[in-house]
Amino acid sequence: MGYPKAASTAFQDTMYQYHEQLKDVGIYYPMDLIPNGSTKHEELFQMYRLKRLPLLRKTLAKIFSEAKNCHTVVLSTESIANFFYQYAEDSWADFFNEFKIYGMLELVLVCRDYDSFSLSYYKQAVVNSQPSIMAFYSTSLFFSEFIILPDIQKIMNVRQLSKDLANASDSCVREFNYSSDVVQEIINWLGFDYTESKRLNSSNLSLTNEQVELIRQLNGICENILERNAWFYILNKCSSLTSTTAVRIAEKAKIEDVMKLNPNKLNMINVVQNSGFMFDPSELSRLITSIRLQIIQLQKM
Repeated sequence: MGYPKAASTAFQDTMYQYHEQLKDVGIYYPMDLIPNGSTKHEELFQMYRLKRLPLLRKTLAKIFSEAKNCHTVVLSTESIANFFYQYAEDSWADFFNEFKIYGMLELVLVCRDYDSFSLSYYKQAVVNSQPSIMAFYSTSLFFSEFIILPDIQKIMNVRQLSKDLANASDSCVREFNYSSDVVQEIINWLGFDYTESKRLNSSNLSLTNEQVELIRQLNGICENILERNAWFYILNKCSSLTSTTAVRIAEKAKIEDVMKLNPNKLNMINVVQNSGFMFDPSELSRLITSIRLQIIQLQKM
């Protein structure tokens, strides 16, 4: 299930919410692989990434044993699409073959138009912490610089990714176009009469462009991850972050790191337009002022 920023969280949340009703009609959405605070099967990708194939085989055997009375097993993580080009195609073939032992494999890809997808993915890349395999996460690049990166060009080529996924898995890739009804469309396609009028999940709203622009520039001046977490903590105190990812980063902050923040670093933030990524300079200035005052107030306590 992919892409990231293409209703994946809304789909996963809905499958999680209705997993018992889905199982009643023969559609199994496993709960065992889902950690607290999540609704997706990210552990499957992590087993692949860490080359833990014996554990993956054992896990899949358990899942399909539990699903013996179901005709369909649904496993969802957008990481397959997101990280596909970070690994060799033949290694992906080995991964997909583990699933095909149990029956027909079909992949689902939700496709967004280039303009909205590139902006949304850019915001995610600015906010996300940087794993070793995604060098462009926590980026401080301008939008115009970001979208011409070779890795980003590959990810943005949805049609080519669909073909490459089909080749690597030797399976069908079912494409859905991103819309406010795409979750309902996918679940109905699976065979569940999901007619509830429910729009895309609002629990993982996007940050404002002003918040993202501030984070982008902080990415370039933070000395380490602990300082970055502390800035997220302050930003959340001042402007109530709506992104689940951003809130989780803020929650990792240690109060001693927050107390070490230097408000004078905010003088390095340039309130100038990021070409292709529009924001309100006056709103960004207000945000900077609010953060500065919040830091000073906390450090006086």
